[in-house]
Amino acid sequence: MRFVIVLLAALATLSQGAAAKVPGPLVNADWLAANLGKVIVLDVRENTATFTREGHVPGSIVLAWRSLRARRVENGVTLDHMLPDAATFTALMQKAGVDADSTIVIASRGLSPEDIFMATRLFWQLRYYGHDDLAVLDGGVTGWIAAGRKLSKSRIARKRVGTWRNKGERRHLLANTEDIVRAVKTRSHVLTDARPMDNYLGLRHPPGQTSGPGHIPGAKYADSTLFLRPVRPPYFRSRSELAQLISGLSLKQDRPLITYCNTGDWASGAWFVLHELLGIKDVALYDGSWHAWTKDKSRPRARYKLE
Repeated sequence: MRFVIVLLAALATLSQGAAAKVPGPLVNADWLAANLGKVIVLDVRENTATFTREGHVPGSIVLAWRSLRARRVENGVTLDHMLPDAATFTALMQKAGVDADSTIVIASRGLSPEDIFMATRLFWQLRYYGHDDLAVLDGGVTGWIAAGRKLSKSRIARKRVGTWRNKGERRHLLANTEDIVRAVKTRSHVLTDARPMDNYLGLRHPPGQTSGPGHIPGAKYADSTLFLRPVRPPYFRSRSELAQLISGLSLKQDRPLITYCNTGDWASGAWFVLHELLGIKDVALYDGSWHAWTKDKSRPRARYKLE
């Protein structure tokens, strides 16, 4: 009898600890509902008060978007909204209760493309620091509701500090300003501008930028919202539609690609589509993006034309 009790206890422990592996970089509400007790859901949003006011996927841990961005110095230039250093990011993940072997699903409010790109930005940061078992919830919390799933309005108490760690920085996923300067001169990379058309053409001055509108010379226009269906919730388009879009935008893969936007959120949406959903290997994200490029007013920029 004692042996049976011990065996049942061991099996129960294994069952509780069993984790689900994500089927790919994008999961829907049905998959998450079926595996909710086996994953950790990180809910990233700008206004964390909406987490309890509007509701969230049950069991989610809320992360403030601003806490996931940092002020960093690049070649003596102070830049905002950047990737946190390894120690800072590790502390954030451990405080959220994330373990080294956690299966992570990233949710957002899912009300707008901006929400979706907050999720893809966190996905890129986790990939950069070596975490592989993770996915974005397609449509975010709004997609969860659309699937008929219930919300929770409870604030989740973090019961313990997680064991998450930096497993090695994947520097090939990140581009800095020196890389962009070199790419402009040598055409070594295909630069992909993930911003809206009016930003790309220089018809609207991006907020917070230092030296005017326009785009990096030679950059291809590829507004990240094109990769989303124009509905609410903004689900990602099918892989076949995405492949057709990439072809129509002339994003040739004869050279490595680098995505950028104003501060790195929308660029993460384009990166996610290219690198994760379409499986293109040589894709990096310019973390500083237009914010970093325009810090030096002598750097060239193009306007009023499609490259």
